[in-house]
Amino acid sequence: MKTATSTKLIYVYGFVPSSEVPEGNLESFVGFDGEHPIYTLEQQGITAIACKLNDEHYSEETLEKKTEDMKWLHEKALHHHETLKKLNKEYTLLPLHFCTVFKSEENVQEKMSSVNKELSKLFKELVGKEEWTLKIYSDEKQLKPYVEENNKDIKTKSEEIKSLSKGRQYFERKKLDRLLQEKISEEKKRLSKEIHEELSALTSKSGIKKNWNQKVTGRQDEMSWNSVYLIKEGDVKCFLDEVEKLGEKYKTYGLQLEATGPWPCYYFAKVEGE
Repeated sequence: MKTATSTKLIYVYGFVPSSEVPEGNLESFVGFDGEHPIYTLEQQGITAIACKLNDEHYSEETLEKKTEDMKWLHEKALHHHETLKKLNKEYTLLPLHFCTVFKSEENVQEKMSSVNKELSKLFKELVGKEEWTLKIYSDEKQLKPYVEENNKDIKTKSEEIKSLSKGRQYFERKKLDRLLQEKISEEKKRLSKEIHEELSALTSKSGIKKNWNQKVTGRQDEMSWNSVYLIKEGDVKCFLDEVEKLGEKYKTYGLQLEATGPWPCYYFAKVEGE
């Protein structure tokens, strides 16, 4: 009696132009399950970087349970990210989200056909470019004296308080503290936007992302800005030199600039209906 064999699901890391993929160049890559090798699927000039998965262990229902295991989730998310980083060094890569799984090779190829024009357009936009991020962290204690000295509303309010009775001064200083905090936040945003606009002028595209909280960053200082840039390979050095220059200029305001990259184009290579 023959035993039933499990069907093979297809895990897809991302898409690359077929013209960039020589045969046998992915032999060193290990697949998502640690068993099946990574291989390629080609359709109309687009190549999917994929690996097969056993349906019994990676069905939608099973994956939902696995993602509740934080150790498993961390290990597999790291594998996905590190694989994309390696691929990004070799190819013009359109990365897909973690755990993008198709039911069959036919489904992958159907998807590639349906978004072929979109993918081809993205490849043209991304070839010869790199994605970099800039995070700006702020030290409010260092920024506070600058705001107190240079903000007109704060200076006016401080002078008004001096003429009041001691009882009134106490309550008005509480209001002043709240106003000062508000103005510090405004100034952080203004300075960060100023930096972003200067750097955007050196890039092909730029975008603003959501700030991370301190639990995510693991830092004591607060993230006041999080932006992303698409840069021509030949302009990266100029961009990083400018980041260093701006870092020196704005550190007197308590701002610290941190540029990282190149990253797989998570931000600028979004595939519709992924």
